Amino acid sequence: MGFLKRSFISICRQPVKSGIFFFLITILSILSARAIFVRQAIVNTDQNLRSMMPSISTIVQDNQVVEEGEEFAILSLDVILQIGDFPQVRSFDYSINLRWGVSASELNPWDNLDFAPSPMSWKYDEEFGVHLIVEGVSSPSFLDIREDFLELINGRGFTESELATNDLPYPVVISTGLAEVNDFEIGSIFEAQVLVFDHIERTDGSLAVNQDEPPLIKESFTLEVVGIFKPAFPTLPADATLDEAFQQDILQYQMHHRLFVPNIVAEKMFNVRAQGDLEPDDVFFQNFFLLHDPHDFEEFSLAVQNLPGNWLVADFSSGFRDISAAMINVGDVADFIFFMTTGATLILTALLVVLFLHDRKHEVGIYLALGENKQKIIVQMILELIPLAILGMALALFVGNVLADALS
Repeated sequence: MGFLKRSFISICRQPVKSGIFFFLITILSILSARAIFVRQAIVNTDQNLRSMMPSISTIVQDNQVVEEGEEFAILSLDVILQIGDFPQVRSFDYSINLRWGVSASELNPWDNLDFAPSPMSWKYDEEFGVHLIVEGVSSPSFLDIREDFLELINGRGFTESELATNDLPYPVVISTGLAEVNDFEIGSIFEAQVLVFDHIERTDGSLAVNQDEPPLIKESFTLEVVGIFKPAFPTLPADATLDEAFQQDILQYQMHHRLFVPNIVAEKMFNVRAQGDLEPDDVFFQNFFLLHDPHDFEEFSLAVQNLPGNWLVADFSSGFRDISAAMINVGDVADFIFFMTTGATLILTALLVVLFLHDRKHEVGIYLALGENKQKIIVQMILELIPLAILGMALALFVGNVLADALS
């Protein structure tokens, strides 16, 4: 009888021993496989977090150098475009923002009916109407929509010609809330006014806007709705405090009363508010840089600091690095567990093989007495163990993969 046939018969002849060996190999392999797949689950979770928590940065002048006497500087458009070409940058945008001084007397304000203290006086003025927030954009598909921070549910963004010309009426993208309360649709036209008031001195010496007197400047801008977006808001917890609900109400108001216009239009509005004194080099662009990976921030920040001027990079995603650092530590623990379990598996498997062979020393002696070749006896023993080991490891990989998928 050949040694191949003998190995097969030996497996079937000793089902209990074969079963025990198969069971032990499977359990030991599951421990190693689980460590591997847990490590992979940690890597997958880290990648998912990076895609879900984009790294957004903005560049500002270092306040310390201003306090030390250096003249306040404005980040020019040329430098913004230069930074946008850095390898760490996935996407970027720049805009002119007007967070006060723009109103619309013809519009109805959006109100949060779920929040009892609304409406609030700062949202609406009996004489000048709804307070609006204007944000200029530089590209047809601007960053908020391009990166799915907002959802454009109707209409479109801006065309290249609209971004470069001042043709009336000026295009605007508005929120669903503002569209609903004013029955606006694509093509609707309304007027927004830029107001400039005189200032009065408070008792503490600071200046305040004097709205008791008529505005010094009031210029209207005719706007045509070309797109309607749906704002996104964080979900309040069920046990949110009144202050948290109040902050959420402010955020919702700001989002629903936010107008997106081409930068060229926002610049005209800004120049009105500056009472016509704005020079091209004085235009302040709010900048946003979305990085490929939150871990690129340090390298990106160093590259910006090497540019002429004293610039700092403000990071809006530092929380991710705290989470990522914790996950790296967990990954290190998983690696340690993997090496420990793999080492233990190899040692225990070797002991099992020795025990099984020791149990069959009389059988080996009979084979030798019958003139069987030693090499063939060794191959026979190996062939008896290999199928059981392969089946056990295959089952372990399947179980470990299922557990890792459930974990990640």
